[in-house]
Amino acid sequence: MPIASGESEIVQWTIRALLKFYEPVVLLKALNIAARETAISATANELSNTRDPVELYRAFVYKLAHVCDNVIGGATITAFMILRSDSGGVQYYFASNQRSQEQLNVTQEYVTKLLRRVKDFSSRSSDSNLVHDEVLQLVLLFNQQRLSVYLKRLKFHARECLANPSALDTNDKAVVTSSIIGFLKSSRLETPLPTVGLEFVDRCEELLKQVSMLSKSPAGALIQAQARQGRMPGYRSQACWSEFQHTLSRILAYPESVKFLRKAQKTWPILFDNYEITPIPSSKPIPRPSREKSQTASAIVGRMTREQKKINIFREYVGTLQNFDLDARIQQEWRKESFRPIVHAEIVLLDWLERNGSVTTQRFFNNWKYIGGSKPTCKLCHYYFESHGSKIEHRPSHGNLYISWRFPDVFIVQGEEAKKARQTMMDRVLAKIRVDAFELVEQKVPPSYKDHDSNTFSAMVTLQDRLTIEERSTDGMDIVTCLMEKATL
Repeated sequence: MPIASGESEIVQWTIRALLKFYEPVVLLKALNIAARETAISATANELSNTRDPVELYRAFVYKLAHVCDNVIGGATITAFMILRSDSGGVQYYFASNQRSQEQLNVTQEYVTKLLRRVKDFSSRSSDSNLVHDEVLQLVLLFNQQRLSVYLKRLKFHARECLANPSALDTNDKAVVTSSIIGFLKSSRLETPLPTVGLEFVDRCEELLKQVSMLSKSPAGALIQAQARQGRMPGYRSQACWSEFQHTLSRILAYPESVKFLRKAQKTWPILFDNYEITPIPSSKPIPRPSREKSQTASAIVGRMTREQKKINIFREYVGTLQNFDLDARIQQEWRKESFRPIVHAEIVLLDWLERNGSVTTQRFFNNWKYIGGSKPTCKLCHYYFESHGSKIEHRPSHGNLYISWRFPDVFIVQGEEAKKARQTMMDRVLAKIRVDAFELVEQKVPPSYKDHDSNTFSAMVTLQDRLTIEERSTDGMDIVTCLMEKATL
């Protein structure tokens, strides 16, 4: 099937248009100076109701994406959508943030093998014992690089927790510390992990049992409670508990995803019987846009609105923040080597769908218009979906703002209407970013309580975000908040 990215010359943005978009994005990012990672994984809160077929289907799609995101850092973040095929089966389409064609082909082969193994294993045995789980073994093998990092972190955070038990009650302290010590011993985390694939998988299966036992134990409940407290103001030294719980949850997400694959196979056998899998090429990064007058908050604010009252209020606020090097933070964001905007995986799929047919309900499996990513949707992707008008459902946003994000390419062959449509989308998303920035000042609240990108425990305060986050914390007072409160005294 033809992929439009190779069809013709790209219609380039003007520098002025790019800066018009990225200036307020960079400013909002810099204003998030007190963003901190929380620790409770979204896994437990995002588990879908398997009795609801729509929820089960969505979980299947994004958990399939989850087991394809095998490298830490964002490059392999993956999204899937499932369309009807002319043969009466289904067509899986997937995209990743930054995978080469060779890497996409490897992932395609893995997904093909994974779906086949889910079907075959289901027909041979209903035994869910991890030792005999060939589906999980395949997933663990493909995700060896990411899991190796998680397991190293787990050992480190476990040791940190043993060294920082002071916030625990006396009785709880004995239960938790003895359980962690026992966990370290039984899991053999202190022993180097094998590097050979099959040996690594065997070791991972043993570790998964120990992690599961710890999480389900009374000590596991106490660790989770302490993890929540570890991110509250005044408990920063106890953040190791949050990190420990977060890492436990991420490791347990793999067998959890496999369970959803099996449930989907039993519910919709056709998804595993008659299918094709097509990777969509990743976008190419564009050079970071910048100019000297984009380097200060005051200058950026003056170009964000024509309302002088808003300009004056905002400039007064950002002037106060200069004591905390706001302009230096802005300059740092502009100059980051990693600031090379790309089209995120979910938007790659949406754009491909729009350019190859139409975004109609009838094209999707069971008429369920859904694109599911391996991570919750970022702020800019969420705004793009909201502004698009296609009403395609996606994962709730974690609210994190990534400046290395861009709009899909438009090609000369697509004509003037496509160019105008892209500009319309930029204007719509930009309007939401500007609202975020001005609400930050007008409401005198911090823009976000930043969390891990796989976490839904977030206190988003913009109007657009309130409808997308299931749980939120009202804590997270930071430098920004304190300055705002002082300004009102």
